[in-house]
Parts: sequence; structure tokens; C-alpha cells
Amino acid sequence: MHKNVHDVDACTVIKDGFEGMLFRSAVSIHPQTSVLVVGGSEGGLHTASAVAGAFASRGTDALAVAYFGTTQTPRHLSLITVETILYAVRYLRGLGYTKTGIYGISKGAELALVSASLIPEISFVIALSPACCVFEGIAKPAYCGTSSWSWQGHPLPYVSFKDIRVNIFLNLLKNHEMGFRSAYEQVLPQRKNEKNTIKVENIRGPVLLLAADNDAQWPSAEMAHAVCRRLEEHAFPYQFRVQTFYPAGHILCPVHSAKIRNLLRMLYTVERTFPSECEKARADAWELTLSWINSI
Repeated sequence: MHKNVHDVDACTVIKDGFEGMLFRSAVSIHPQTSVLVVGGSEGGLHTASAVAGAFASRGTDALAVAYFGTTQTPRHLSLITVETILYAVRYLRGLGYTKTGIYGISKGAELALVSASLIPEISFVIALSPACCVFEGIAKPAYCGTSSWSWQGHPLPYVSFKDIRVNIFLNLLKNHEMGFRSAYEQVLPQRKNEKNTIKVENIRGPVLLLAADNDAQWPSAEMAHAVCRRLEEHAFPYQFRVQTFYPAGHILCPVHSAKIRNLLRMLYTVERTFPSECEKARADAWELTLSWINSI
């Protein structure tokens, strides 16, 4: 994999409305472009910071944003205000970045698409293992009976898991995998509707969707294709693309820690069965992301 790694400066950012880490490259390839990075249902800043730092090391400044799971943010992934992303985007615009995209992983990809559909200042979207609609919020180890997101003081309509048993710990014990694909495949045909579908046609810039075929966590490839179909149906005027990978795991962002790789192998069968292929899929997804940013 070709690398052109630059020195990176990082600083903590705590503002009214959001908490994050800003990573700036010593040699910026796109001086007026920045990427806002949000992680998944693990919460906190660890994953987002690792990816934001990777962006900066390759010449694109990035801001990792926590939306739950820190001392400054909600405890659970429930009724998270999309304004968190709005404030972060405006912070980056205030620093002089005229083009600000959002990169989201899993639940963060859901948030990225939702945010870009509501916030016109977002210039592009990169969604890894994405959703096509708003899902019920999570209060580990189960779903919590509310929307994941709110906007302007109102919960966003969501797909409910009521009467469908989903428990993280039981699933790990029973299936030796942190995957809920079957539950999503059960609930989507029954409960996805126009109200809870993400209005991706309102996004004001290019969209890149990356997903693993046969994703065990949720059917991200199928949902990515559903997003593309909606964009096609609405004659979306910007560039958009879906790229799927196989064999590949749910986590398609860069993973540089042996500890995280070992954790992924504990959580997902495909990571145990095809470790080198999963690593290659992550590397390919990352290089595609970087080249795609260069092209838009």
C-alpha cells in the first residue's frame, strides 16, 4: 500500500455543543478541506481519533467528534442531537475550511448520512457499513425504546425493535459473534418506511458508501445499495458510489493496533476465518477513500 505520511499536530477541542480532537497535517494536500470523523456504537473518541489522525498523516486535516460515551456527552446512544455535528462543522468553517466532509463508521455512518441530509454546510459524505434509515437508540446491552437521533428538539422517526429480542451479551455467548444481521433482516421489511428512511437526496455533495458483503453486524451492503437506489430515484445531482468488499468485516476503517485486531477476531467470525483478507479490505477501503477525496 502506497503511503506518504506526514507529521501531525493534535489538540483537544471542547466547545459548547461538542467535544473532539483536531488533527492537522504538517503538509496539507487540501488546505481548505477538512473531514469530520465519527465512530460507531463503541462511543467515545478512540476510534474516531485514530481515523482522524490517519487522515492528517496523509495530508487531510480532520476533526474527531464524540457524540456519546464521554464525560462531556450523553451516556447512551439515544436521542443524540444532530446539532452536535452542526456545531462541529461550524467550528471547522470558522477555522477557514471551506469544504468540510463527514466520515462515519457503522452507527456513525448512520449519523453521517442523517447529518448531511439536514446540514447543508456538509460538503461530502463517506459512510462505512452504513444504514439506510434511522434506527432505535441503544442503551447497552439492548435497544432503549427511543430514536437514536434528535433534531431541533424532536426525535427523528425510527425503526423500532420492539418485540424483537436483541441482546449484545446473549448474542456473544450463543453465536460467538457480535452480529445482529438476522434481527435487522427481520425488522427492515416490516418497519422501514418513508418517515424513518434517511432523506439522502437532500445531501449537498458527493456520497461514498463502503460496506462488507455478508456483514454480520447488520446488512450494510444491502442498505448501502438502498441508499444508492434512493439517490438514483431522486436524480441526485452529485457524484455517488457504493463499493462492497468480500471477505471483509463490519469494521472497514484503518486499524493500526494489534489489540483492536485481536478484539475484532474475538467479535466476528469472518475476522477469525479470513484475517489477512479483512486487513486487505480495510487497506483497500482506506486507499479508495483517499483517492475519492482527491477526485471530488
